[in-house]
Amino acid sequence: MTTFEELQEQLFDLYAHGRLREALEVATRAAERFPENAARTSYWRACLRSCLGEAGKAIALLEDAVREGAWWSEATLNGDPDFDSIRHTPEFQEIVRECALLHATAQEAARPELLVVTPEAREGVGSAPQPQPQPQLQPLSQPGVLPPLLILLHSRGANAQRFARFGKVAARAGILVAVPQSSQVCGKDEFCWDDEGLAEREVSSAYSKVAEAHRFDAGRVILAGASQGGRIAITMALKGEAFRSRGFIAVVPAVRDAEALVPFIEPAVARGVRGYIITGDKDQFYQDVRRMHAAMEDRALRCELDVRPGMGHRFPPDFPATLERAVNFILG
Repeated sequence: MTTFEELQEQLFDLYAHGRLREALEVATRAAERFPENAARTSYWRACLRSCLGEAGKAIALLEDAVREGAWWSEATLNGDPDFDSIRHTPEFQEIVRECALLHATAQEAARPELLVVTPEAREGVGSAPQPQPQPQLQPLSQPGVLPPLLILLHSRGANAQRFARFGKVAARAGILVAVPQSSQVCGKDEFCWDDEGLAEREVSSAYSKVAEAHRFDAGRVILAGASQGGRIAITMALKGEAFRSRGFIAVVPAVRDAEALVPFIEPAVARGVRGYIITGDKDQFYQDVRRMHAAMEDRALRCELDVRPGMGHRFPPDFPATLERAVNFILG
């Protein structure tokens, strides 16, 4: 059965190629099959209706979703060019006002959270839903030896529960996986790391909580993440201020200012930090990632750049095998 994430990737690929009607069909199918993701599918369909010039249907989708409890941040709604055709209508502005109120209420109640998947965990308290069968990592821990720790940072607009599925394959290979969830809210059940200083403090706090409750090899800690979470993982691994890590794994990291990381590269080299970056040559951050990787190479930081031709801002389809290569490279 096709997963929600697979439908999302189909939709994004169709959208990127301008095939909006087909993308709308996929979004509608996702809405029918996955009603628990109504906030996301309603947003997608409204965007596509707006792009297709169907203003009334776009507005109706947003209004119905808000009536059912969905909402999106004011910055998201106002900053999305897909809504240019309806942005100045009174109806859209009223939706923005309602969402701003819902956002403020959710942010006031939000707290950082932490989901931990132990190497022995299956379904149960504190574990994410089991993903579809997929290739597994080779065992990376041995009886009587403390496991490595993988700290996995969600992308912008995700949450720990949804994102933990990417760490399950590592947990089955004997790695302790920690998935912090940001306290910064950007949509219904969606979180972000927009305030990077706060993000680093919360990730550091999550590390301390894991260290208090679980035994792991403190010499084999890896920071990993995707998109915005990938950028935070790279930054924290290079800085090494709150805790030491062996390196970082970043999937399509949302790198915006490569130069800002340069001062931290040489000290990271001295600590033996390594990196592994997975990106696509169609990703919007591709050129910045290349500049950052070049700066690392120039300063002798060992960092693999795994570029996927034709891939945009998404996980590679062979992620389990890619994760195995990345973990083995970081741990040497």
